[in-house]
Amino acid sequence: MEANPDYSSQRFIAIGRFAKMKSPLSTIKAFHKVLKNFPNAKLTFAGDGELFEDTKKLVDQLNIQDSVEFIGWISPAEQINLLSKSAIFVQHSVTTSTGDAEGTPVAILEASAAGLPIVSTKHGGIVDTVIDGKTGYLVEENDWEEMGDRMEELLRTPELIKEFGQNGRQFILENFSMKKHIEEVEKAIRNIVKL
Repeated sequence: MEANPDYSSQRFIAIGRFAKMKSPLSTIKAFHKVLKNFPNAKLTFAGDGELFEDTKKLVDQLNIQDSVEFIGWISPAEQINLLSKSAIFVQHSVTTSTGDAEGTPVAILEASAAGLPIVSTKHGGIVDTVIDGKTGYLVEENDWEEMGDRMEELLRTPELIKEFGQNGRQFILENFSMKKHIEEVEKAIRNIVKL
């Protein structure tokens, strides 16, 4: 994915369904906390889903409409453009009360491959794709206050945004690229043939 993030933009991006397991309300609460110290920060939310209206209502209740943009579903080309305008990717995934959980979120892989640091949760496959303290930050599920703190920490330390973003891009290229998967399959086939 060819994107060149704007690390100085103070712009957060979230891409995905407005669903319970992605807890968009937690992301809004964390971002609201960030705005108290970084009033120029922005959050762009791409996607749609059953919690879309509830999320918009919370933004209205917190009176942060000028700082949060909802843009609906986007094409892959629009996604690259959006990632290029952003500094940090956020997603607050949780296990729902019915036990629903995520595997490895594609949006996180794509954002990391594009060079954005990730602020997310210790949930499902996210722990395999984000190295806490190296390619982003991971917080406990439902701890939106800690998420807000980590988001602020990145804004307070702009060199970390770039460092984590570059580390993330390298990590994804080395571990999640098609070339890597083909090499693993070939290795497995060679091992089977030797048996």
